[in-house]
Amino acid sequence: MTFLLQPTLTGEFVELRPLQPGDFDALYAVASDPLIWEQHPAHDRWKEKVFREFFRVAIESGGAFLVVDRRDGRVIGSSRYHAYNEEKSEVEIGWTFLARSHWGGRYNREMKDLMLRHAFRFVKSVVFCVGSKNLRSLRAMEKIGGVRVGTREDRNGGEITVFRISAPTPAPVTRPEDLRPGELFEDCRYHPCLCIESGAPHDRDAVYGISLVDGSPCGCSITHCGLRKLTVAEAVRWKNHGPPDADVDKPWWGEAAGKPG
Repeated sequence: MTFLLQPTLTGEFVELRPLQPGDFDALYAVASDPLIWEQHPAHDRWKEKVFREFFRVAIESGGAFLVVDRRDGRVIGSSRYHAYNEEKSEVEIGWTFLARSHWGGRYNREMKDLMLRHAFRFVKSVVFCVGSKNLRSLRAMEKIGGVRVGTREDRNGGEITVFRISAPTPAPVTRPEDLRPGELFEDCRYHPCLCIESGAPHDRDAVYGISLVDGSPCGCSITHCGLRKLTVAEAVRWKNHGPPDADVDKPWWGEAAGKPG
């Protein structure tokens, strides 16, 4: 499944949409604040000439977003997917900035959460590169669960700290109360399934659901089938590609059944 680099992503507080050439003036109105770049390695990006080059590269990247405050439609920043590597199952999120009026938590957190959830439909890990002197961004990365994995030199000779966030591992289901109707799980056929009933009175160890691969009903034992709970993003990947590293006995999902939806 090809990584869709510029979807429209919508949350409670922000919307991310593909960056367009006509967005320059609105985005530069945000970026022209020198204090945004005070701790950033590119501390002169508030200058129009410098920002025009940044904007040009962002457009050409094919992975850049305009970030909008959903309350009033105001442009508040930008972010970008970069360096997608299908073989490594990895992509980078970076070149992110927000208006200072939107610093402090929920906007950055929701923006990164939307981008991570989308990325984990296609990759197993996401990389972030942060200037090692940018204390504000370093703290922000730690708050959203970034793990420091090393450092490297940037093009200007400065140091960059590299963070990684890995896709969540599906949680094993060991008790009836671990899985509720409406949640998603992987059954013993490696199908992502929608839970219809768990812990039925006549069989406390049973889980019943509907396969998202072919629509067939399923019934599995919590004790014997090794059930795992899935997120929506994981279920989408399971449906289209099969489970990571699973030893399935035919191409996923078999040729006779047609292509997965």
